[in-house]
Formats: sequence, structure tokens, C-alpha cells
Amino acid sequence: MKGLLRANMRHHGRRYVATMGAVAIAVAFIMLALSFAAGMGAGAKKALIGEYENIDVAVVADPDADLFNIENYEVVARQVQDVDGVKAVAPKVSFYAQVAADDVVLNTRSAPDFPGFVEVEYAEGERPHTGQVSVDRSIADALKLSVGDTIAVDNAFGGEDKPLELTVSGIYGTGGLITMANNQMLMNPADFDALVGTASADAVLIKGNPDLTDAQQQKLADAVAAALGTDTGLLVQTKSEVIDAGLSGINMDMASMNMVVMVFPLIAAIVAIIVVGTTFQVIVQQRLREMALLRCLGATPKQVRRLILGESAAVGAVASAIGVVVGGLLGALVIWLVGLVPTFVTALDAVVTWTMLWVFLLGVVITVISGIRPALKVGRIEPIQALANADVPAVKRGVGWWARLIIGAIMAVGAGAVMVWQAPHQTTASFGMAFVSGIVSLVGLIVLLSAAFPWFVAALAYPLRGVTGRMARGNLLRNPGRTAATGVSVVIGVSLIVTMMVGAYSLRQTMDTNLDRLMPTDVVITTHGDLSAAQVDEVSSVPGVAKALPLRMHVWSGEGEPPVTANGESTALVDIDALVEVARTDITAPDSSQVAVNLDSGYESGDEVELCGENTCQKLTALPVTYVDLGALAVTSDVFDALAPDAPIKQIVAQLTDVRDHAGIVADIQRVDSSFSVSGAAPMRAEFENIITIVLAVVVGLLAVSVLVALVGVSNTLSLSVVERTRENGLLRALGMTRRQVSRLLTVEALVISVVGALLGIAAGIFFGAIGMTAIPAEFTELVIAVPWLQIAIVLVVAVVAAVIASWLPGRRASQVSPVEALATD
Repeated sequence: MKGLLRANMRHHGRRYVATMGAVAIAVAFIMLALSFAAGMGAGAKKALIGEYENIDVAVVADPDADLFNIENYEVVARQVQDVDGVKAVAPKVSFYAQVAADDVVLNTRSAPDFPGFVEVEYAEGERPHTGQVSVDRSIADALKLSVGDTIAVDNAFGGEDKPLELTVSGIYGTGGLITMANNQMLMNPADFDALVGTASADAVLIKGNPDLTDAQQQKLADAVAAALGTDTGLLVQTKSEVIDAGLSGINMDMASMNMVVMVFPLIAAIVAIIVVGTTFQVIVQQRLREMALLRCLGATPKQVRRLILGESAAVGAVASAIGVVVGGLLGALVIWLVGLVPTFVTALDAVVTWTMLWVFLLGVVITVISGIRPALKVGRIEPIQALANADVPAVKRGVGWWARLIIGAIMAVGAGAVMVWQAPHQTTASFGMAFVSGIVSLVGLIVLLSAAFPWFVAALAYPLRGVTGRMARGNLLRNPGRTAATGVSVVIGVSLIVTMMVGAYSLRQTMDTNLDRLMPTDVVITTHGDLSAAQVDEVSSVPGVAKALPLRMHVWSGEGEPPVTANGESTALVDIDALVEVARTDITAPDSSQVAVNLDSGYESGDEVELCGENTCQKLTALPVTYVDLGALAVTSDVFDALAPDAPIKQIVAQLTDVRDHAGIVADIQRVDSSFSVSGAAPMRAEFENIITIVLAVVVGLLAVSVLVALVGVSNTLSLSVVERTRENGLLRALGMTRRQVSRLLTVEALVISVVGALLGIAAGIFFGAIGMTAIPAEFTELVIAVPWLQIAIVLVVAVVAAVIASWLPGRRASQVSPVEALATD
């Protein structure tokens, strides 16, 4: 049978080309995903080892004592610096700094530079001295920095001091889209302390004598532990122990990441199984007489089944080898280009592992699984069928068809009902139940459509008129199982893409709505003291600022000063009129008899609140709202003037002409005064939208591979149907049908399958996306379910265009068949 297997592969190899393509794409996708995860792991491990490479002992917080950092690391450093054998001590500490240069503002992770502890390879310049800073290549590229440039560095979480003006002394790292640098900016310790003040440390790092052995490091660790005493909530670890603990955590994180990353390749693999299984069934159906002749010549059912499975394994081996090599090379290229590893050779080292072997075996297994059902069918062929007509018989509805229809409907509808029931609870448990129900419902939908898909095809194709339209409808319904399997693969990919689109668009609209309620102003400007009317005018003149108004504020403090709050916190009185005027949306503002308070202030709507100023007191009624900070009270200008006529300007609130251009406008505002700190809804909205857009683009890109595999299935099914209908196409040509009409016939069939699959996928995706968004366990002031109809229309257009492309080669092949040769085909 080995000789027959080789002969069959040579003779029928052309029919398996598209099948190999589907398997190769799925395998390459799996390999690419695992390669990227491996690169992330390798980069993280290298960064971890670099953090502790130059130490001997580390003092860390004990997680068993529910501690995650060392609050008073200065005390710990003083306790251990006089221990015998300790030569140097430094904290492992970092903070997020806001860096401004020209029109760009970034938040970066920064750390003090301790020589001997922090060692980086400088591509340009040198380590920072007082008044200097060194930056990672990724930050230098983003801010377009060179050695000698000056940048403004501020605490990203605010502070009392003005930003530091620091000079770039050096640039290190290799850059890339993703940086694995431990810190993106290094500062001189004196400047770090001046900017940050007291900060908690991840660890206290200790260096002993040079070249200590493991035993000597352990001895030093014991001495340090003795100096610290017991019950401190601290652990003293040697260099190898702290690295091993960190690597263990990285391995756990990578395992979790692999589980998330592999979801999308597995979806592509499932689609590939459907596509390949359908293809094998078609090929076997076309070779029934060939298999029956083998039975006549003495082949047993077991041998015939083994032959088909052997062909499946051969196809899977070739396709998997191609997929593993292509996926591995692409993975290495990606992790090198994004900056996870320094060189392409290093990237290959991270990729070329045993992973390639088991991914190869997985591809073979996928293909063999797809060939099991056709092999079982071949084993039931009787030798007498060699004399039967080679034409494919019409498929009749049997018990299996009814079973798929009923079971699929029960699963899809039942699990969908559970989703609808659980979603409004918005708890972690209900979200988990809704998620599991969604998976069950999707599986049920697939089972249901495997039986019912031809109904939708018949409905969509019914209006088609003319010879081409009617024949296309008949061809699609001639073998409903094949049409359904091909269409279902399209449904899976499109439904998942639309689900993510609806979820992301709804999340974006929800965030915008809630930001408008919580932070109705685009920009809020503060400084380390009071603001002046001149500064308000300067901000108003900044291009892109539609209007800017002063926000006056009076702070009550001290025991017994009204109003007295339940928790005794200081209370700020705010003039609300400026906020109302620049708000991007309508907000519920108080009138002259009301005072706006935070929803969590403890005041109920209508409660009486007495406010007293220097010369007068007023009794007002509470109006709980979302946009007033906790501890603040907002009143109209006339009430404010009566209570605090001399209150200073504490904030400038502004509305922008275009929030999408907020970065450049914020940079211009900060040029007015370097002490300005800018916040508000515009930067936050842009940040949220940027995150959502990036995540959506990545997810849709990953799911698009599944759609690509499905479209390969559409093209493959049409190609095989061309072979199957060679005599029919020849007869049509003989009866006068032109080549263009024959080609158009295949295009119409592809369009009907793709459009029906896309429409069903869109409907399912909207349902799953809306319910999934409703089920998210998050506290939103207002949940907005929105459907991105334009994006969905683009998905439909892409499906139509892809169908036309998928039908081009089969249509061309069918149209070029000679009528005489086709009619002579057996």
C-alpha cells in the first residue's frame, strides 16, 4: 500500500494543495503565537537576571506576611550597611515620571542610577550625574531625544515641587515597539530623591566582596537576617534564590499568557479541521469508484481506511512542516523587530525549541482527525460500487440531520437564554456563567447551522434570476452538507470578529459617557499654587482651546468650621458656573438654592446643608451628582461670591475644539507655564481609546486568520466542485454557455456562501457582543450598548470581495475546460 500511497499523492496532489494551505496557515499561526510568547518570556527573564546580576544578597518583602514592598527601606539599609561583609547597599526602587519634550508628553518608569548595581550598555553618552538623566532607546525615539537635549521631568502622580529640568546624558537599549528594559529612564539618586521624596522599594540590594561563592553568599545572607531580626515581614535571599523566585513568577505569568494567546490559534485550528474535513469528504466522494476497484482487487476495508488516513497524514506532514518553518521565522522576525531581543539570531534561539516538534505533530494530528470520518466512510464501500455511476448522489436527510438540528437548537437557544439571564447581574460569578454559556451557545449554533445553513442559502439565493442564478442555487443545495460545512467556517470567524467589535465599540461609548458624567471638562489645569487671570488669558489664546475659564475655590479646614462632614475631612467650596459653561455635555447643575455634592458624600437629595462664610451663612439643599469630587461642595457664582468673595483661582477648566488633537494642545498649554499639571477627560479619553483601539486591532487581526482559513475552504470547495462537475460544465459549454458565464456561476456560488455566512456571523456577533458587554462585572454609571455599523459593513464588504477572489481561480479553471474533453471525462 506504500507504493499506492505515493502514487495517489502524485496523482491527486493538486486536489490537496488548498487543503495544505489551510493546515499550513493554522500551524504557522500557532507557531507564531508561541514564538511571540517565547520571546516575551526570554526578554522578561533576561531583564530579571539583569536586575540582580551585580548583587550577592537581597532583602525583599515576605509575601506570606501580605507585604509586597518595603515601606521604610532607608531604615533597612541603615540596619544592614554595617554588617560584616557588606560593601554597598542600594534600594531597588522606581516610580512613574511624566516626561515632556516639545509636543510629546509620556509617562515612563524611572529609577535612581546606582553605579555597581544598575549597569546598562550605553549606545550614546554616559550615565547621569546631578542634573542629568539617561533614557532607554524607546523613549529617545518617542520623544526624538539626543544626548544634550533638555527635558522636563515630573512625578506622574503629582507633587508639591516643580518639574525638574534635566539634560539627557546617555541613551541605552535597542528600542523597538516593546521595551524589556527594567527602567526606561535613569536619574541621579539626588535628583530622584528631590523629585519623588519617600518611596517604597521592591527590594534592598546588597553587595559583598567580589566573586563570592554560593556558600559565601548564603553566609552573608544569614548575617544580614540576624541583623534585621525576626518578625519583620522581610525575607533575606541570596542572588540565586531571588532570581529563582523571579523566574518562577515569570514562568507562571507566561503560562497564563500562553493560555490567552493560544485561544486565537486554536480557533483557527478548529476552522481548519472543518475545512479540511469537508475537503477530504469531497475528495473521497469523487474517488468512490477508485476505492471500490481496490476492494475488487482484494483490498480489505482496513487497508482502504489506512490508505486514506495515510494520505491525510502525508498532507498534514508536508503542510505542518511548511507552517512550522514559516511561523517560526515570522515569530523570530516579529520578536526581533518589536525589540524583545537584541538580534535576529537571539530571536531564533528563543523560537527554535521542542515547541516546533510538537506544533508539527499537532498539525499532523489535526489533519488526521479531519480524515477519520472520510476514512470510515471508505471502509464501508462494497466492491460492487465499482460498477456504479460515478456521479455524486443527492444527499438525503436522515436521523443524523434531524439530531443535529434539534440538539443544536436546544444548545444555542438554551445557553443563549442563560447568558441573557445572567448578564444583568454584573458579578464575577455571573460573568463566568455567561461566558461559559456563550461558548456552549456558539457550539450549539455551529451544530445547528451544520444542518440548517442550506435553508438560509436557499432563502438568499431564491431571488436570483436567470440561468446562472438558478443553477448556482441548485448546485449549492445539491450537497447541503458540504455547503453547510464551508459556510459554518465563515460564520465562526465573522461572529468572533463582530463580537469583539461590538464589545470594544460599546466599551468606548460607555467610557465616553461615564467620563462625561464624572469629568465633564476636557482639560483641568492646576499648579503648585494659585493661578492668575493672566494665566487664564494665556491658556485661552492657545490654539485648539475653544474656551478657558477660571475655577475659584475656597478650602474650609479646622475643627468646628462649617460645614462639618461625617469623616471630618476638609471641604472645598467650588464655583460651579465655569464648569457648567465649558462642560462638553449637559450636566445637572445646582441652582441658587442648592449645593452639588458627591454621591458618596453621605448627603441625600434634599438634605439641608448650612454653609457659612466670613460674613454670612446660607441654608441650601443637597444635590448629589457624579462630577463633584468627594469632599467638595459646588454652588452657583452668586452664592459663592456671598460666602467667599476673595477666594483665589485654583484651577483653569477648558474645552478643546478637537479632543483627538489633545496631545499637541496639552503640550502647548504646558509651554505657557512649565509648572502646569494638565488632567481632565480629554487625555483620559484618548488614552482609553488608544488602548481599546490597539487591543481591538490585535484581536481582530488574530481572528482574521480564522476567516482566511475559512476563505481557503470556500476556494477549495469550489475547486473540488469544478473537478466533480467537469462533465456538467462541458455540457453547459456545449449548450452555448460562455466562459464568462461559467466563471460567473462559480462566483455567484462563492458569494452566496460567504454572504450568508457573514450575515449569520454578524447577527451572532452582535448578540454575543451585546450580552458579553452587559455581563462585564464593572460598575458603570451608565452602560451603553452600541453597534459599529460602519465597521460591520466593512466586514461584510470584505467577505464579498474575498469571496470573489476565492472564486477566481476555480472559475478560471472551469471556464477553460474544452467541451469535447469534458464530455469525454469518465
